[in-house]
Amino acid sequence: MDAVQKGMQSIAEAQEERVKLSARASEAGGRVTVTVNADGIVVETRFGGDIDELSYDEIATAVTKAAQTAAADVRARSESVMAAASQGFGAIPEFDELADDIPDFTKLLPPAPEVPLAPPPASSSPVTDDDAW
Repeated sequence: MDAVQKGMQSIAEAQEERVKLSARASEAGGRVTVTVNADGIVVETRFGGDIDELSYDEIATAVTKAAQTAAADVRARSESVMAAASQGFGAIPEFDELADDIPDFTKLLPPAPEVPLAPPPASSSPVTDDDAW
């Protein structure tokens, strides 16, 4: 039980550390900078003074790439923080080792599929100015 309590405390501390993470990435020669929080959600987008030198398509591409880069960075750092915290659980027996009659259902869970970074396919109804906010 001591190992479980220490492991839980370690996880709680790691979660507190993880929630403070953020990442920033720039594209288009620094004209576009995006910051994301620990969940990879964009919390700030900034444009440089010379943003008008880019086309709308170039700006959109730069925002997308910067957001994806920042999200990948914060995801990697989050995984590192949480992996370090979960190392303490190595001394704890696996669920199925505790009782032969009880299978460890956590081992049966399928891995989560990768979420695509590409935009969804174009819909049959195009976006209009009325759809913009």
